[in-house]
Amino acid sequence: MAYGVAMSCIAPSNAAGVANINLTGTPFKVTSTFATGGAAAAGTAAVSHGKQVVSLTGGGFCGWMMSAPALFNPFNPSPGMYHLQLACSATLVNRQICFTLPRRAGITQQGRQWNGHPAVTVRQHGRTVAVVGPDGRVLS
Repeated sequence: MAYGVAMSCIAPSNAAGVANINLTGTPFKVTSTFATGGAAAAGTAAVSHGKQVVSLTGGGFCGWMMSAPALFNPFNPSPGMYHLQLACSATLVNRQICFTLPRRAGITQQGRQWNGHPAVTVRQHGRTVAVVGPDGRVLS
């Protein structure tokens, strides 16, 4: 079953399948809406206030709940098929950030020391935009 799909094949309009998407502790949130698909489909999608946790129920006579639009065959997705949509959350979570860069962003990296610890300086077109520590967290 693909990630973020709740499905069951028990009985018409019976949403016995469950799924949970939990992005807590990451800098991402879910931007997808959710829909049912399949035969006699039923289900619910409960999205948390910060859109980082989604609880799904789904089912029917082989029915499911998944990110919209509901695919015909969610239980056997094509390799590399990404359907769940994510975006950067508006708040910093565990001091992690995310941002979108254009394809030709001019990003370079350089190893260095920061307060006596190894770090990597990330530059965009020669200007320092971040210093990343050995644990992957942004230090500055």
